[in-house]
Amino acid sequence: MSISSIKENIKPYAMHVIFLISFLGVVGSLYMSEIEEFVPCPFCWWARIWMYPIVVVSVISILTADKFGKWYVAALAGIGILFSAYHNLLQLGVFSESESCVVGGTSCATPTIFTTIAGREISLELLGLLGFIAINVVVLSLIWVEKRNK
Repeated sequence: MSISSIKENIKPYAMHVIFLISFLGVVGSLYMSEIEEFVPCPFCWWARIWMYPIVVVSVISILTADKFGKWYVAALAGIGILFSAYHNLLQLGVFSESESCVVGGTSCATPTIFTTIAGREISLELLGLLGFIAINVVVLSLIWVEKRNK
């Protein structure tokens, strides 16, 4: 199966896939903060700010067949990638933490370890970045297929 056929076949379901990814991100973040009592740092809040509306936009796009929803999703996910990438780089020590990152006692530079896979620690912040990247890959594939078919 070629990349072109995958992109072509995803078109009818792209917003559904985007909804699923963003919904899992929202439910996961709410579970961690409300049930596991994880206190989000300021950058975690910013990631939430960019992820939560994607759920609403994707549902509205699915229900109304809105052809512009993909552009809103691309913008939200693109900004989310920037915040999440900076947050992950901050945790890797590429950037130094500012005093505003220690609001409420939760440090932005300390990763919240979610699980370990093959000896590598996977943080919630990395999962957020991967979620934004996955959403952008799907939405940009949708845009590419629609432009190519015009």
